[in-house]
Amino acid sequence: MAQYGLDNIRNLALLAHNGAGKTSLAEAILFNTKIINRLGKVSEGSTTSDYDPAEQKRAMSINLSMLPYIWQGNKINLMDTPGYPDFIGEVKSAIRVSEGAVIVVCAASGVEVGTEQVWAYCDTVNLARIVYINRMDRENVDFTKVVDQIQSKFGRKCLPIQLPIGEHTTFQGVIDLLKMKSYTGAVSKEGEVPAELLNEAKSLREKTDRIDCRNGRRPAGKIPRRGRTQSGRIDQSLDQGCSSRQTDTDYGRRRFAEYRRAAFNGRHCKLSAASERPSG
Repeated sequence: MAQYGLDNIRNLALLAHNGAGKTSLAEAILFNTKIINRLGKVSEGSTTSDYDPAEQKRAMSINLSMLPYIWQGNKINLMDTPGYPDFIGEVKSAIRVSEGAVIVVCAASGVEVGTEQVWAYCDTVNLARIVYINRMDRENVDFTKVVDQIQSKFGRKCLPIQLPIGEHTTFQGVIDLLKMKSYTGAVSKEGEVPAELLNEAKSLREKTDRIDCRNGRRPAGKIPRRGRTQSGRIDQSLDQGCSSRQTDTDYGRRRFAEYRRAAFNGRHCKLSAASERPSG
């Protein structure tokens, strides 16, 4: 069995308002990484993370679930958190030990109260995050409207790096705005950007080119000409943006290691928001 140290272990929290689809997303990730061989459903109580009988009965998450999988040589500890505010302690525990968060937003419901709450919690600990717009195959979805809501609530620095191809019954896949390639079908077949979406994709790509992910502003120096920027520069900017938020998350990783050692030793290690934090 492969051994993983702190250099190749990543802790990632799934956060959202209740009902946005965190658990279903976690199930899809486990399926695509070959951890499970069939997709469970929340409505049937057959998902991996909703293991508690109370969760299965109520078709909702109550406990924090850790779902490990391997991706590109790294062990990812994916933490599925409850969406109801009654269980906020589970959410804060996940944030406490995470190096990043995925905030799931339903494409039909948009930004909700729970979305704003978890964003604020991430701000408190300076946690790097991305927003995942889910359920594009549902009725009454509007990607552009949801993006506008996100930017209105959380700042113009929130820019799409993917563009959906269709919606509801016509949803086919996504356009990767970094590579300017389309990915469609259940097996994710790579192709060219559809002609009818090319102008919109170029416009969004240009905005992404001009953002410095560390502070949400345009980077200093020469702005590359439209369509000529390499995706590597954007990747580098994203990496720098995440790295600039490592002060609290490095501490979280150490706390997670302490918790894991305590669990292996049969002792209980409380992860409390009142725990002493390092200064500086």
